[in-house]
Amino acid sequence: MVEIGFRKAVRGGKVTVTVPIREECATCDGSGAAPGTSLDTCKECEGRGTVTFGQGSFSVPRPCPACYGRGKVPRQPCSACQGRGEVSTHRKISITVPPGTEDGSRLRVSGQGERGPGGGRAGDLIVRFRVKEDSFFERDGLDLVCEVPINLAQATLGSRVRVRTVDRKKILLRIPPGTQSGTVFRVKGQGVKRRDATGDQLVRVVIRVPKDLSKEGREALERLAEAEGLRH
Repeated sequence: MVEIGFRKAVRGGKVTVTVPIREECATCDGSGAAPGTSLDTCKECEGRGTVTFGQGSFSVPRPCPACYGRGKVPRQPCSACQGRGEVSTHRKISITVPPGTEDGSRLRVSGQGERGPGGGRAGDLIVRFRVKEDSFFERDGLDLVCEVPINLAQATLGSRVRVRTVDRKKILLRIPPGTQSGTVFRVKGQGVKRRDATGDQLVRVVIRVPKDLSKEGREALERLAEAEGLRH
C-alpha cells in the first residue's frame, strides 16, 4: 500500500517506495556455503532442485525445502545467510503514478518483485495506491468538485470570486445576480486528465447568512424585505 497526495493522484508524478526484498548473499555469492567450503548433492531431491507433492494428476512440483531449489547443500552453511544463499534487505524504487489514479487502484512494476527459486527471474511488484483526502476537492469520475461560500450581497447583486484549481492556480468565476445557494458552475478542462479524456471542475456555491447583524444592517434588511414583499 502506497499513500499518495490528492493532486499527485489527479495529475500523476513520481513517488519513492521502500520494498522488502531478498537478494543474493554477497558473502557466499548465493551458494549458501561458507567461503572455502564445498557443496554436496541434495539427498532430499537428488540434485533436481524440486520435489513433488501429491499423487497422480494432482502432483505439483515445488522447490526443494532442503536445498532451496539449488540441488546442492553446503557442507558448512554460510554464517551470513545461514545457508539460504540470500539475505533480506530493502530497496528504494521510484514509481511513476499515472494521471487519474484512483483510490485502491493497482500498478504492476515489471521486474521489481522477488527473485524466483535458485536465482530465477525476478517477478513483478504490485503496488496498490491509497489517495489522501483533500480539504477542498472531491472527485466524481473525471470531474473535481469543490464548494465556495458567498455572502448574501454577492448572491443577490452578483459578483466575481476567485476559485483555486487543483494546479494551485486562481480562476475568476462570475456569479450572476440572483444566484441560489447550491448552484453549480462548470469550469471546462480543469478536472482529471486521463488518456484522451479530461474532466471539468464543478464549483458549488453556498450562501453564508450572517449570524449577527448590526442595528443598521438589520434595519436595512427590514426595509429591503418590506420593499420586495418578503415575509419574515
